[in-house]
Amino acid sequence: MRPSRKRTLQDTGPRRDVKQPTSLPEFVDLLQSYFSPDDHPQKYIEEARYIEGVEFDQSKCFGCPQNCCTMIGPGAKSAWVTFAEDDLQAIYERYPDAPRIPKSKMLRGRDGRLHYYEDKTQCVFLGDDNLCTVYEARPRWCRDWPKTEYFLHGFEDLKYTLAACPGASYSNPAIVLNSGGLDSLVTIAWLKANGYKPHSVFIDYGQPAAAEEEEAARNIARHYDGEFSKETMRLDLWKRFPFFYPDAANSKYALNSWVPMRNFIFFGIAASYCDGLGVPKMALAWRGRQDTKGVPSAGSYGDHPRFVDLLGKAFDQSSDLRWTDLKKLEILTPLRNHTRFQTVQLGKRLKVPFALSRSCEEAGERACGACAKCRVRDDVLARVYGGRKRTKPELTSPSSART
Repeated sequence: MRPSRKRTLQDTGPRRDVKQPTSLPEFVDLLQSYFSPDDHPQKYIEEARYIEGVEFDQSKCFGCPQNCCTMIGPGAKSAWVTFAEDDLQAIYERYPDAPRIPKSKMLRGRDGRLHYYEDKTQCVFLGDDNLCTVYEARPRWCRDWPKTEYFLHGFEDLKYTLAACPGASYSNPAIVLNSGGLDSLVTIAWLKANGYKPHSVFIDYGQPAAAEEEEAARNIARHYDGEFSKETMRLDLWKRFPFFYPDAANSKYALNSWVPMRNFIFFGIAASYCDGLGVPKMALAWRGRQDTKGVPSAGSYGDHPRFVDLLGKAFDQSSDLRWTDLKKLEILTPLRNHTRFQTVQLGKRLKVPFALSRSCEEAGERACGACAKCRVRDDVLARVYGGRKRTKPELTSPSSART
């Protein structure tokens, strides 16, 4: 990758809020602020990639050998500094004594705008102490660096950023379907323990305890220092099943937790997050089992390993991650072929606070303790911990422990 794809100033002070693009013209203007003269704007508009998980540690700037980007990265011999149309005007209005850029250093790019070119590895606006002399009016690329909204060359650009800037890091995010239940809690704990940053996606699909499950899912995400997103969906078909009767407990129908193709649909939502945010890893809290011939065990038809593997292959056939970024989706299933007992054992080893989770079919501030989910939860926790769940503070009802 050519060094000219990066600018030469680094943000070593407080970050300022920058208006996010909300329309195509604003998006194009954002990308143009990152161009160098030899780059074609149409190419960038087609290839720009949002990549979730880039983080910046400002403390790494102190003692950094680049000293506010006196170099633009490994092997750099020259530097491009690309200004949005009003950048220079803003600089000279705020700093009238700032160095003037000679016309010989300005080149007209393919987008028709002028660009400042510097054939050294230091920007003209850096002072003798290698600090920015126009900091309060610095261009957008300098304000955003290295957490830019978009990486113009996808993961190749990210690789360059991480090599160029000691303060930049990648948190290794993973999109995870988080229902707020016991399986989700253990899966997210496993992600955190293995160096991933969980980005929870909670789906409200009209389940009776949706509000309580969402609260539990948010608490789990917060506990493990992860991101949280919520999606709401209502399929008219699902309204026909007794599970979605407003007062299922008192209706003449038995409570029915079967929702047609639920995991298939939920996977599609999580896959959209992976593709849109540029996250090539997804975690599923599915415990499906199958035999050596790949035949799913009873009760595992919607989450057995072969089904998960085929979903991953389908994603790779249709995603921008695969065809533009050359990244295959990695699906993480730490509970694969686990029983509920084995799942709680794993959680115990990870020191999971089970009180954060919610496993109850009924709505209400407190778990009912009588539905099928509550009975299974109480039984397996008692078996793993060798006593009744309510006698151990860390295993008390999630409803009373939520914050």
